[in-house]
Amino acid sequence: MIKNNIKHSGFRLQASGFRLRRSGGNRVAAAVVACAVAAGGAAGCGEKAATAKKADDYAIPVAVETVKKGAVRDVVSVTGNIAPEKMVTLFSNVPGALTSLKVKEGDRVRKGQLVAVVDREKAGFQAQQARAGLEMARANLKNMEANYRRLEKLHKEGAVAQKLWDDMQTGYLAAKSQVDQLEGTVGLADSQLKDAVIVATMAGVIAKKHIDAGEVVTSAQMMKAAPIVTIVDMDRVKVLIGIVEKDIARVKAGLEAEVRLDAYRDRVFSGRVTNVAPIVNPHNRTTEVEVMLENADGLIKPGMFARVAIIVVTRENAVLLPQDAVIESESGRNVFVVEGGRSARRNVTTGFLDGTVYEVLSGLSGGESLVVVGQQRLKDGAPVKAQPAGGGR
Repeated sequence: MIKNNIKHSGFRLQASGFRLRRSGGNRVAAAVVACAVAAGGAAGCGEKAATAKKADDYAIPVAVETVKKGAVRDVVSVTGNIAPEKMVTLFSNVPGALTSLKVKEGDRVRKGQLVAVVDREKAGFQAQQARAGLEMARANLKNMEANYRRLEKLHKEGAVAQKLWDDMQTGYLAAKSQVDQLEGTVGLADSQLKDAVIVATMAGVIAKKHIDAGEVVTSAQMMKAAPIVTIVDMDRVKVLIGIVEKDIARVKAGLEAEVRLDAYRDRVFSGRVTNVAPIVNPHNRTTEVEVMLENADGLIKPGMFARVAIIVVTRENAVLLPQDAVIESESGRNVFVVEGGRSARRNVTTGFLDGTVYEVLSGLSGGESLVVVGQQRLKDGAPVKAQPAGGGR
């Protein structure tokens, strides 16, 4: 038995080198056997370690993270431009030199505040002349009325020729018409005199000055609608966006929206859809939508470029799947999870895509160890060496 054990352990005893005796040599024999068995065991362990190391060398390194649950949103993502909620442009309704411009770009004005004055001298002369003519016409009408009443009485008595009475009636009506005409002229002259003083029609900020003091506003410029200044209301602004036809039915007034601006990359501004146009633009097949934002601090400027996410619906406690973990194939969308040191392919059905995260409808239930890096190299059942995504241990 001892000889066999020694032989099976990879050693052979030569007769000339060793001799085992039944009496007085038990301890020597035990020592020899123990050494042989120990040497044989060490050789067996070495073979097993080498085999394990070889298997580990074939394992594919991957990064994993635990499948989580949370809120996911159905979002319509679009881009647009910032515009003021309200904007008015002031014009001069009378020709003449701009004698005074009381504001500059960036000034905040209140409703009714003086903005500019056009030369009033000519308009003043015209108004004065119109009033003088009106006074003369009224005096003439008063005299005509006296003569009219007197002649009317004589006409009833048959003491006045018909032609004289007809001429009196014609003259009296002409005098009344002249008064009416001159009253209109005076009203127009007064209106022009008033229009020479240009005031703000709403509170806001002077966004643009279109003319300088001293420049002349002519009738030709007025016909081309030459403006004086533009005023915008900056307390609230809106994003003008175009919604494509496939998303029109999902977007309605009242939906919340998140707005991001390149000027403030670390901030998300909250807004709300306030208007959806009733028509589709036939040129680009989009419908104009307005998203309103509060802007009390004035950070948002008209003309800025905006990225808008309109939140159609939010689902809580949904299974979440990073978009980068998904493998697209003929069989649909697939992912890999790690089970017992090996990869396992899962076919998944997805719902909403919220940014870079899918909602999972089937295929994952949460808590799985999901491969997020290295999944393109995997096959179902492949040995893997997994470590947490992000370099954690």
